[in-house]
This record gives sequence, C-alpha cells and structure tokens, in this order.
Amino acid sequence: MPATGHMHGDTGTGAVYITVRNTGAIPDALVGASSDAAEVVELHETIRDGEVMRMRPVGKLALPPGATLEMKPGGLHIMLIRLKRALHAGDTVPLTLTFEHGASLALEVPVR
Repeated sequence: MPATGHMHGDTGTGAVYITVRNTGAIPDALVGASSDAAEVVELHETIRDGEVMRMRPVGKLALPPGATLEMKPGGLHIMLIRLKRALHAGDTVPLTLTFEHGASLALEVPVR
C-alpha cells in the first residue's frame, strides 16, 4: 500500500495517505488506526467551510465489497497527533488499521 507521512511545524502532527481495497465478499469499514509514533491517531476528512478548508475526524470509512478507499491530500487521511518524535524522509512509522468486522492490518508506512 503506498503511503506518505509528513510533519507540520511545532504541533508535531503528521498525515498518512494510503489506499485500502476490500477484496472480500462482504461490506466492511475502516473504524480506527493506531501507532506508537503518536499519542493520538484519528481518521480525518478535509472539507470546505465557506472559503476555508478544515479537517475533522470521521467515525468510520465504508468499504463495500470490491471497493477501493484512497486517502490523499485534500481528502481522507489518517492524522498522527502529538508525534513522539520528529519524522524525516526515509523513516518508517508503524501503523495498525482496525476494521469493523474485527480484522486488523499492521503496516510500516514510509515517510516522504
């Protein structure tokens, strides 16, 4: 799964962009994520509020059978909040995705 992460200023936040595909025969949903690299990890979406782009948490992201969920800048993403260390290009960040039907997927996300 392609992914990137980056750090913003002194706030110690990062954004993860991945692509997830449901290859199963039943609907599922991404309901959470966790990482030892940050104190808080949230599923987020970017929305337009008048002339301003804002980010807000989302509870779950639907994955119908055969569907692909693409997270990218300006859209859906995973926020790493209060990073425990600075992220640099070439590093990797551990990330575990949690799905509605109990499955989890552990990834090592490259930082770009």
